[in-house]
Amino acid sequence: MKTTPSYRADIEGLRALAVVLVILYHYDVPGITGGFIGVDVFFVISGFVITQLLQRAFEKGTFQFRDFYARRIRRLVPLFLLVSTVTFLMISPFYIGDAYYIFAKSWLSSLVGLSNIYYFQELSQYFAPETRSLSLLHTWSLAVEEQFYLIWPLALYLAYRFGKGRDGHWPFRITLVGTFALSVYLASAHPAAAYYLLPARLFEFMLGTGVALFSRQLPALGRGSAELLAALGVAMICATAVLLTKHHHFPGYNALWPTLGTALVIYAGLHQTGTVTAPPVEPAGDGVSGRYFLFAVPVALAAGGAVALSTDRNHLAHPARPHGAGAAAVMAELPLRGKPLPASPLELQEILHGVHLRAAADHLGHPVHHPHRRRPELPHP
Repeated sequence: MKTTPSYRADIEGLRALAVVLVILYHYDVPGITGGFIGVDVFFVISGFVITQLLQRAFEKGTFQFRDFYARRIRRLVPLFLLVSTVTFLMISPFYIGDAYYIFAKSWLSSLVGLSNIYYFQELSQYFAPETRSLSLLHTWSLAVEEQFYLIWPLALYLAYRFGKGRDGHWPFRITLVGTFALSVYLASAHPAAAYYLLPARLFEFMLGTGVALFSRQLPALGRGSAELLAALGVAMICATAVLLTKHHHFPGYNALWPTLGTALVIYAGLHQTGTVTAPPVEPAGDGVSGRYFLFAVPVALAAGGAVALSTDRNHLAHPARPHGAGAAAVMAELPLRGKPLPASPLELQEILHGVHLRAAADHLGHPVHHPHRRRPELPHP
């Protein structure tokens, strides 16, 4: 099994676990009422992975902002254009009225990495589009990650350049506590903003960055301790997926348990390979199949009844839930028996967000008096 810094079997397993939880939630599997937390697991992983990459580049003196963002664009934009085009071609025959205009606005906001802000503004209005009709709604969480990638490289670069030789523990701790407190406040006082915007999710990325930044200062774990800590982390993730519901405040306190559990698993694997989340068989290939996996959700929509028109023709069309065949197609791409995951966290993140659309719809949509629109239902305990 690979042990190079670029490959972590336990993180690969965490990604698979996150995907499985969201898929189970998406298909209404009994008991998985909080499976949407898989996306938050990914935020922690992304914070860790990107910080490690930046650290290596800083230490080697090879980091350039232009190259960093050019790689992000080359990796994401072609994939997004392909998937959004196929999605539009599959769903557009069922669009009526202003659905085309809504799709065009959401597509443009997704392309420039601002779809979370767009959906926050649109779904906070009284006459908001029906959430199930927004075929690109899942891109809000990818936009959150892209926005983190805009601010974190510069912040870390400045810290390396001007903070060298200084103790960085206290600034990091203050930032982590402050961002968590902000998440708790927003989840309670402004749930729509907390759900869609970066500030309330920032502490999740910070948990991952903290493990990366202080990996050399953290105590080395023996095999038994690492396995125990990793098992505890997985238990925290799975327990949250079972106990949490769409009626709880989120993120805030309720996002702490799965994200902290993710950080524990990552920490446990720093010095011990093959902990509890490591897949038994190493994924093979270069991750190309992950790009095909990205089509699982649109294909599932088409195969399982595709798009169902409302009995009232005045309503916007909305996708019906995929049948079991679609779920089987998605599950077949998980890293079992050597099946590869995508080459980068963001590619798998895009896949995960595709099935995360259901979580956002459940959190933010319910009927109102107006026959053509739905007003957002904000999460309440």
